Amino acid sequence: MSEGSARREEILQAAARLFADEGITASIHQLADACGILPGSLYHHFDSKEAIVVELVARYRADLDSVADEALAGAGAASPEERIVGLATAIAACAIRHRAAVVLTYFEPPTRSGEELSMSAGIDPGVSTRRALTKVLQGTSADGFLQPEIDSVAFASYLWQEMVQIAMRRYQTASSDQRMPELKCRILLHGLAAQRFEPAGTTKALEAADEAMATWDTAVAPDEDPKRTAIVAAARAEFARRGYEATTVRDVASAAGVSARSTYRMVGSKEELLVATMSGYATYVLEGWKRVIAAERPAVETIDALSWLYLNALDRFSEEHKIQFQTLTRSPNPSTQSNWAFPTQLRMLKDCLDEGTRSGDLGDRPAGLDLWARTVFALLHTPETTLKELGPSDAFALTRATVLNGAARRG
Repeated sequence: MSEGSARREEILQAAARLFADEGITASIHQLADACGILPGSLYHHFDSKEAIVVELVARYRADLDSVADEALAGAGAASPEERIVGLATAIAACAIRHRAAVVLTYFEPPTRSGEELSMSAGIDPGVSTRRALTKVLQGTSADGFLQPEIDSVAFASYLWQEMVQIAMRRYQTASSDQRMPELKCRILLHGLAAQRFEPAGTTKALEAADEAMATWDTAVAPDEDPKRTAIVAAARAEFARRGYEATTVRDVASAAGVSARSTYRMVGSKEELLVATMSGYATYVLEGWKRVIAAERPAVETIDALSWLYLNALDRFSEEHKIQFQTLTRSPNPSTQSNWAFPTQLRMLKDCLDEGTRSGDLGDRPAGLDLWARTVFALLHTPETTLKELGPSDAFALTRATVLNGAARRG
């Protein structure tokens, strides 16, 4: 490799680390400092910061294509379960290798982005791997490995999202990057429940979730200043569309039709805008958890109800959910409710899983309690794409059929 090529590779690697931590708004000066060179020297290798972003995304897409090709080339070389787990974990490993590209492609590019970056952001990087995963699932279904009610196309899309989201989640530990993908796969294939969970109707835990959801009120308070309401709504939409990091107060002010000065005066800083957009949502979700847990139902019933709660929260508060997804990746303000609620939820889930194992309601614990709880917590957050493709009822049926009962036939 020539000296110029080696330096170019060093810049890309430094940019990947920086963008994964700071987002697309990281400056050329920050990137130059990370590389140990002057900003002007970067332009000997790349025309712009956007050109670096475009190349990082293109590398991610090409790597996913290679994963798909390799999986299809060796499709019959292992057992049905190992073919599924092998491809799914390879997708997760690819996403982790390209963590910056995953983060960069989750949101729309900044308002002032050039044409090349805008076009690159519009290309779905996962087409080839989802197609390969669908073929593998269809093959194993034909072999009698999967439950007959499992839709291979829907399950492939769901499993793909679950694997890729591992690269964005803050709530896994550093060591779980390598362990969580396989654990997710095994849970989705074999389920958490010791026995198939097939309630005849609603359950006490689901009733508790429904009662919590009945308290969700998005109506604007009558004494709320209309201009402030418009600013907060604009901030919510812009943070969800382009990400917190890439959105400026000027972007929010422009979307709300007010001046930046008015935005600062009526709401405050960018961090205060975030708190204003998220406070109600975070409270609703946490209170919903507490109601479901307080019902003191068996673990399988509780986990089922928490899944239903999150699906409805995602359906009702899609913008807040997307913002939270990013703040769980890198929080601009660790004191916001969407972040401090997580330790409380994780602790409650650990207790639920531990009790379920001891009572025999759940199967044997496949990992340490902390990693298991973090993995189940991730699975409770049904991907937004799955909800959009299937709708709340069918998405809930899919999560129950996989997370609780397992997609694979039971022996």
